[in-house]
Amino acid sequence: MSLEDLNDSDIETLRKFLQLSGRAAPDRRRALCIEIGINAEDLSAIWLLPPNDFAVELIYLLQTRRLENSVYKLCEELKSAFRGGGYAPQLDAIAYKLNPNHNLELNSEPDYSTSITQPPTQYSNQFTQLPPESGVTEATLPGRRKGIHLSLLRRSNLKTVFTASLTITVALVGLRFFGVFEWLELKTFDHFIQLRPDEGIDKRLLIVKITDDDILAQDKRGEKGQGSLRDPSLNRLLQILEQHKPRLIGIDLYRPFSADSNIPDFLKRLGQNNIIAVCKVPIIDEQGNPQKEVDPPKEVSTDNISFSDFVSDTDDTVRRHLMFQDWVPGAKCRAEESFSFMLARRYLEQELKENSNYQDTLTYGNNLQLGDVVFPKVQPFTGGYQDVDAAGFQVLLNYRATSSGEVAKELTLEDILNNNFQDEDVRDKIILIGSYAEQQGANDRWSTPYGTLNGVMVHAHMISQVVSAVLNKRPLLSVWSQGGEILWIWSWSLIGGVLASYWRSFKPLVIAVGCGFLVLYITCWVSFAVASVWIPLIPPALGLVGTSFVVIYIVSFFPRSPKQSM
Repeated sequence: MSLEDLNDSDIETLRKFLQLSGRAAPDRRRALCIEIGINAEDLSAIWLLPPNDFAVELIYLLQTRRLENSVYKLCEELKSAFRGGGYAPQLDAIAYKLNPNHNLELNSEPDYSTSITQPPTQYSNQFTQLPPESGVTEATLPGRRKGIHLSLLRRSNLKTVFTASLTITVALVGLRFFGVFEWLELKTFDHFIQLRPDEGIDKRLLIVKITDDDILAQDKRGEKGQGSLRDPSLNRLLQILEQHKPRLIGIDLYRPFSADSNIPDFLKRLGQNNIIAVCKVPIIDEQGNPQKEVDPPKEVSTDNISFSDFVSDTDDTVRRHLMFQDWVPGAKCRAEESFSFMLARRYLEQELKENSNYQDTLTYGNNLQLGDVVFPKVQPFTGGYQDVDAAGFQVLLNYRATSSGEVAKELTLEDILNNNFQDEDVRDKIILIGSYAEQQGANDRWSTPYGTLNGVMVHAHMISQVVSAVLNKRPLLSVWSQGGEILWIWSWSLIGGVLASYWRSFKPLVIAVGCGFLVLYITCWVSFAVASVWIPLIPPALGLVGTSFVVIYIVSFFPRSPKQSM
């Protein structure tokens, strides 16, 4: 007979009795090794485990090493520990399977007076010299072998992992709800935006920028008027552009003053249906009075007036696209549609004609549809946002991926006036006119994931997002439900606990958790870059790290007694 004759019940009996005997306690392990004839130094891989796990691993090791004599001695020592008692028949049955001559000794009363801690004259060398037929290698040593660690199957460890991961998850979700991680999550959003592969510029757009040099050139020509783009230059600009038949022209410049009626055909040009102008919706102060309003240009049809407002986050970065907002009673700027969305919608209506299927949120409720695309409305709790102001109709701004943040070709005012451009630069394009001046005129620069961009460039990103989503099926940014995000955070907390149950030493655990974080990071980045799904990174990463170190702290400094683990 041999170890192969032992069944699972026998192994479980040995494990249970070894735990109950207290011989697996750290201060009694060296004596146990002497008693069963193995070298204590060869148990370094499992020496620091809690008593419950040490018992499991020791018996597993004796099995894999086929140390029948040591298992037999273990049975005898356990009988001695319990002074025979009611456990003796079970231990005798196991011992008989290992040594058929064992029954000859059953009639004699064992001498329990001998000290169990007296060492034999020498160690047995059977532990360090493996039988060649066993097929056991160093790869099967605890801590090195493949497969699931036996201690993972123990109810005490599973309960610790479950409780710790659930507690950490609840704490993280609570902190996240109160916005503790919002700044970090939004910075992660910016990081993922920057890491996406370059898509190139959107060739349907052209930006005509008004620079400081353009303003000086107007001054040299003796042009009079207000703003960074004087009426004579604006009239010449529109006249030249008209010759090359652009699809739409958007003027992202405030003109709360009357146009010069002495310039031939200027008023007529401003009133054309393909000219889109802007005004600024007022901000209501605490007394209910409108502030910082900018009136629309009088010469442009009210149907072609849009608002130019952006919504920015607490760090003043633009990450959302405000498409609609309610007009303020009593305000002169009564635009409900944003500058960028009006230009994108008009362009798509010309492209798709009767297939545009336009449904605005003001008429049809919460959904906004263009073509086959339904735009998901930002809610107060969306992705990393926690109780954000979601007034109006906003979507997450999926910036076009470019290395510099520039989404469209740019020409200066003087380039156009001097005909330094090609016909294809303008024909059938959406033309955006905006200020790039830094020394003169109003500052129109905004913080974005790509750094600081001019306002007209941000509008270009917004137009490109809408047009590309409808015509090119470029995905819009989306997020998981709150329940899905909570399960995601809990899953990574559980993984951290499982890793801590498997790797009990600090250095291997740090490496394992580091690898886990790498997998989490790559998963979040691929989801963002490929599927345009923004899933949480910061809370699950904290759950992974936090749970792993909480679990290893508990099992290392608060080991359960044998009775508690059964």
